[in-house]
Amino acid sequence: WGTLYSSDGSVIITPENYLTNRINLQAASQVKAAFHAQQLVSVSNVTGDGTIYNLGTNGAFTEIYDYGNHFYPGSGTGTKALFTAPNTGLYLFIVTVLATNLTPPVPPPAPITTNRDPNSIVTSNRTYTLINPVMSYTNTDGQQTVTFSAIADMDANDTAYFQYWLQTSVGTKTIGIGSYYTTISGHFIGAPI
Repeated sequence: WGTLYSSDGSVIITPENYLTNRINLQAASQVKAAFHAQQLVSVSNVTGDGTIYNLGTNGAFTEIYDYGNHFYPGSGTGTKALFTAPNTGLYLFIVTVLATNLTPPVPPPAPITTNRDPNSIVTSNRTYTLINPVMSYTNTDGQQTVTFSAIADMDANDTAYFQYWLQTSVGTKTIGIGSYYTTISGHFIGAPI
């Protein structure tokens, strides 16, 4: 194929600049999507030992920003936090959970060990299960922060939600989710070329 000219004779696309123009046109046509949400109120008794908690179910998140309005922060009354993809492509999700109400075994300072918590980012296409390493702590505040992330391949209108799972070797079997340090972020990276 050859060079594409406009009606006034100026060059629009040549074989040399085709890929660059295709990428620029594709990027311009994509709906922008980025969000960051924070849980501002602590929620107690959300998960027992070995059970899964869908973030946002018992305590809604507060949106810090939501470009494109594609994030639902959860209801706090049974409906989980949910992101809906506006475009087909890759999305980066980062989740941080502050687990609270963990009590060390008696007598302290023996550690509590969490057993390879498989936290998940669940999309319509697949589940991204992220195995955290075995972690121990001996602090007395009964808190532990876990961060997990994934680059997810999503189609337009696919959804994603976020799960936290904790299994403890000893100590408290029912935990809470702490405020301020529990966050969910997501960003559209781009469409495949």
